[in-house]
Amino acid sequence: MSAYQQADETRWLVFVEKDGKQGHRWWLWVFNGEDTVVYVLDPARSHDVPREHFTAGISIVLMVDRFASYKAMAPVKAGLIVLAFCWAHVRRDFISVAKELSRLKPWGAAWLRQIRQAYRCNGETAGAMGTSAFRRA
Repeated sequence: MSAYQQADETRWLVFVEKDGKQGHRWWLWVFNGEDTVVYVLDPARSHDVPREHFTAGISIVLMVDRFASYKAMAPVKAGLIVLAFCWAHVRRDFISVAKELSRLKPWGAAWLRQIRQAYRCNGETAGAMGTSAFRRA
């Protein structure tokens, strides 16, 4: 199991009747690491799905959005799983601050510039990864 993994969930329409379930909105969860991708289709968007997936007592860094289900997992609370929050989601908070709190606008704008630079560096690195110069470095 890789030491760095990602997890996400998205709504998924399932047109079957299930006792106790109203509507057709289910959730498709994806857990992926260096060598494995696991999909879980579940009628609920609860912490039970990631909690049941991460049962081996592993120690990893898990890239996620800030959905509360990830924070509620026991391995996270115990420090075994360290959550790394996606900058695309975190960036939204800085946009809100810059737009809504005039006294913090310079602070929020400075963070947005730093995030933009991080994205730029990531793009440059991703483009160079397959080159021989990158492999030598």
